[in-house]
Parts: sequence; C-alpha cells; structure tokens
Amino acid sequence: MFYILSRFAALLASPVIYLAGLLLGAVVFYKKTAVRKGCLLGALVLFLLSTNPYLYYLAETAWTRGYISSMKPRHTYEHAVVLGGFGGYNPIYQRIDLNEHGDRLTEAVMLYHQGRIRKIVIASDGTCNEKVGDEHVFRRQMNLLGVPDSAIIIEGKARNTKENVTCTVALLPALQQENFLLITSGVHMKRSLRCFREAGMHPDYYSTDLKYVYPNIWENWVPQLSTLDDWFHLGHEWIGWWAYML
Repeated sequence: MFYILSRFAALLASPVIYLAGLLLGAVVFYKKTAVRKGCLLGALVLFLLSTNPYLYYLAETAWTRGYISSMKPRHTYEHAVVLGGFGGYNPIYQRIDLNEHGDRLTEAVMLYHQGRIRKIVIASDGTCNEKVGDEHVFRRQMNLLGVPDSAIIIEGKARNTKENVTCTVALLPALQQENFLLITSGVHMKRSLRCFREAGMHPDYYSTDLKYVYPNIWENWVPQLSTLDDWFHLGHEWIGWWAYML
C-alpha cells in the first residue's frame, strides 16, 4: 500500500501538474474574468520560476548542503552500495542506457579503479532489475569498463528507497556491522541516509550528479524546459522525506 500511495504522491512533485491546473482553471472552470486572469498570471509566474536554472540550483544547493561526501581519506571500503535509478535496459538494441543520474554508476566505477572500493553493490536499478532489466548485459558492459563479475553484487527486487535498504541488507547481512559507502544522487542522499540510519546503519556517503550553474552567464537565466524535470526530482525528495518521516 505504501508503494502505491508513494507513486501517486510523486505526481504532486511536478510543476507541470500545477501549471496544467492553473491553465484549466482559466480556460475551463472559472467564468469570472478576474479569476481567469489571475490563473493565467499565476501560470506565467510559475512557469518562469520553475524553468529558471539558477533558481533551481539555489534550491538544490540548500537541500544537499551537508550531504556531499563523508569519505575517509585513503580508506578502502569493502562495499559501495549504488542506489538504482541511473539507467535502464534497452531490449531493442540489447544494451544498457544511462540516464541523467548515470553518474551514480560511473563515479562508483572510477572509485573502484582508484582502489577506494572493492565491490559495487547495485541496489535494484532498471539496468539489471529482475523484471525490467538484463543482468547478463549489465555485467558484460561492466566488464568492458574494467569491473570483473567478482566485484559486482546485484539486488534486483527493491521498488523504492525504503526497500533498497531492506532488500540489500537481506542480501548482504554483513552491511549491518560494516562501514560501507553509500552512493546516490545529491538530491536523493538525505532521504537515503535517513532510511539506512533508521535501520541501524551509518554508512559513509558520496553524492553524485550535483548541479552547478554560473550566475554570471545570461543563458542560465533563460527559461529551460529541462529544469521542470529537475524540480520534479527535487520535489519528489521533499514529498518522500515527509512521507517517510510520517
């Protein structure tokens, strides 16, 4: 039930929902001219705010502050848990395609080659999930990146962050007594750490795909539709944080 409710609640994180609501109110539901103009003005203001890259950058920075990295210098971790959401399996071309969160995986691979981690634990990503992924293709591509099968552990059942914790611990009970490394996106780290800590674990952490926007470049003040998707992911984390707290 929690999983189903969380899927519906995630819809509330998208600015597009509120833009559509204001436009529908102006065009369909409200007849008074003043109210319709108010809806249109609200939609315009919301559009300008939610498509401004620099304003989003300020919000993300405030949310991720204090959750960037706690890696110990010159320390080697036995396991690094990489939370899913970084890619998917393409059955037509039979390959793994990374998405905007692909840094979760590529940073883990780099840390592996630097000798900072010994084994990469994939926590139910779409690339190798038992229902929608292909573990063999994923492993083959990881091998091409120089990561052997012996350094890859895959958990393929979890459906959300909370289940990432329970399913990964069920697969590797030793994590409960181990100082492992948690790798995920910066906006996702705060909620992810909370889930692991609630389960009695206190991993070190390493955040990826953190945005930086130069405020002195005029293009960064021009509305960008891709920023709507950024707000969706950040809003999803806000809603998820309070839902998990409750």
